[in-house]
Amino acid sequence: MARILSVTACWLPERIDGTIVTIGQLARRWQGRGHAAPVFCRRLGSSAPMPVIDAARPTIVRESLAGVSVIRAEVPLQRRFGGGLDHPDVVSLFEQAMDEERPDLVHFHHLENLSSLLPGRVAARGLPSVITLHDFHLVCPTVQLIGNHGRLCPGPDGGRRCASCWPASARAVRAPGSLRGRLRRLADVALRSNRAAFVARHGAAAATLRGGSTLVSPTRFVAETVTRIAELPASAIEVIGNGADERASPRPCAAGTAPVVGFMGHLQRAKGPHLLAAALAGIADLPWSLRVHGDGPPTYRDELARLLPAGRTTWSGAYAPGEAEDLLAGIDVLVVPSTWPETFSLVTAQALAAGVPCVVAGWGGPAELVRDGVDGLHVKPGDADDLRETLRRLLGQPRAILDLAAGAAARPRRTWDVVADDYARLFARLGVAL
Repeated sequence: MARILSVTACWLPERIDGTIVTIGQLARRWQGRGHAAPVFCRRLGSSAPMPVIDAARPTIVRESLAGVSVIRAEVPLQRRFGGGLDHPDVVSLFEQAMDEERPDLVHFHHLENLSSLLPGRVAARGLPSVITLHDFHLVCPTVQLIGNHGRLCPGPDGGRRCASCWPASARAVRAPGSLRGRLRRLADVALRSNRAAFVARHGAAAATLRGGSTLVSPTRFVAETVTRIAELPASAIEVIGNGADERASPRPCAAGTAPVVGFMGHLQRAKGPHLLAAALAGIADLPWSLRVHGDGPPTYRDELARLLPAGRTTWSGAYAPGEAEDLLAGIDVLVVPSTWPETFSLVTAQALAAGVPCVVAGWGGPAELVRDGVDGLHVKPGDADDLRETLRRLLGQPRAILDLAAGAAARPRRTWDVVADDYARLFARLGVAL
């Protein structure tokens, strides 16, 4: 029996995202093959119901959640200027977990609020490790690699460029003209005095990426972007794509009815639902309805509701990952208008596996998944006008929706079992047979 220790920023019920879904899918498959697959994470201090612990003393709490054994580091959360990567108390608790679990391999999925030193501690024990780059955390303090003007960052310039994108500076750039100058001056003073923090962070992240762990990304886009920014060898990052639920099956395409447009995900600006709302408001003359599956701040949802024509939107709230297939069965076209280049998009992969065509922002992971004109369409990132005109053409021609749906249904299926097999082959090359 092999022991695979997965490491990530946090776990249920504090957060549910693509990283946690991926870890859970892999962990359950390792367990199904007779191996141990615990998860080491940190409590982030959300309002979600959690066990009562002595928060004043760093400690470990063990739980079983969603069929996975969880080792949770209970450490007071300290936000570091510049998105610091070193949290010493976490390192000591990780060492304790390593002593108790005695893993054969450590699979790092996220180091946010943990420590960039953890992979080095694994190497010091002579054990192999893998780092899967689920986002840009190790090369971008804001994670999304988007500058405060909304454009893709060309690179951190050794960490020096990161200062201008940090929230204090970004808020100054977006402030009204009467306040912009004053806020900018205040932000510049703070950033000049703390610029070294960003440079140090970049150095720590670069050392982690070059520290000997095997690097994996879910898309070619991530591999190429991180390779360029971190100045890694061209072959440094292996691509292992994520999967879709095995139960998903092509859905029958409804004909002769008003198309149902769908949005699935967190209601936040980075996901772009405001772009979708503005686009649909501009084609109110066409027959369509919108189903929104996801939740977010009430003020933002109210903003979306004000943009949309009355009586044509169904709001369903948050959903569990296992419910995605049933929700997709009621959607004709899924729209993924992300305002940042997402590194993957599990909901896009799930929709395509279910035979639902996708309209996606033409960058990042979603654009790599969707074949433009075959099983979906690409639109200009952040451009509500282009999204509006694309949806006008698509929703005005039901035959086009059916053709794209047929293209999605014909795609090769990539299940989570296939993903696990790909990782098992990688682990075997590192000396751990699964």
